[in-house]
Amino acid sequence: MNRYQKFINQRLKQKEIKEKQEQLHTKYSDIPEEKVIIEKSNTLKFILSFTANVIKITSEIILMILASVGIISLIYKEPRADLIVIFMDIYNTILSMI
Repeated sequence: MNRYQKFINQRLKQKEIKEKQEQLHTKYSDIPEEKVIIEKSNTLKFILSFTANVIKITSEIILMILASVGIISLIYKEPRADLIVIFMDIYNTILSMI
């Protein structure tokens, strides 16, 4: 068996490469089948997608917090009055800046 193990490993590796190339050719359909596609990992692409995901998650958390504050201010009378005072103060500040 040891005599043929090297040949078997080589055939398995070729089969894996062929399957990977078929997947890449379906992903990039505009490249001809004769060409070999090598897909490299791009650090910048990874960092940008990671940053975008962090921003999405952070904005969702902030939106949930603001929605809960809004619901609480609608339900209870005291926070509603305080919130109206805060909004009036913000409105007056914006008008004084203009």
